[in-house]
Amino acid sequence: SSGINAEWPLRPGKQCGTNMIQDPLQPHGMSDWGGHHFWTDSVLNIEVTARNQTTEENHSGADNVSGRLYSLVVRESIYLNPNLDRNGIKGRLEQSTGMVLVTASGTVHRHSHFVGIFSQAFGLLRDPSVNNNYRIKFTNLQLRSTDYMPHFAT
Repeated sequence: SSGINAEWPLRPGKQCGTNMIQDPLQPHGMSDWGGHHFWTDSVLNIEVTARNQTTEENHSGADNVSGRLYSLVVRESIYLNPNLDRNGIKGRLEQSTGMVLVTASGTVHRHSHFVGIFSQAFGLLRDPSVNNNYRIKFTNLQLRSTDYMPHFAT
């Protein structure tokens, strides 16, 4: 099915925006990956900090956003391992708009090496054309390498 199912309140282990990190954004979960998880005007902002330098990327459009996230996992071998407790995943509903805001944080791994930490925010809106499931409107991803481990490619 297209979109993301969510239950309120958001709890780890339920289907919600954090599954975009937990399952589809891992090599074993890429079979259903694609632009259908995103609104056509979705936005992705990535900030990478490594070696005391920060680089930023901005992508827009469902296929561009989906493609860049896919590339992180498949081509660059980045594995985002979210902290699944209440300190690592938080969600809230914007009452006025119905947007669900989800933040997740955890560790970043490349192959079998710990390389840093991440924080990611998602804005999710229901799409009535796909059984009122959620699609991602925006996501902001911050990657920070550690000083004592191999660094992210920049």
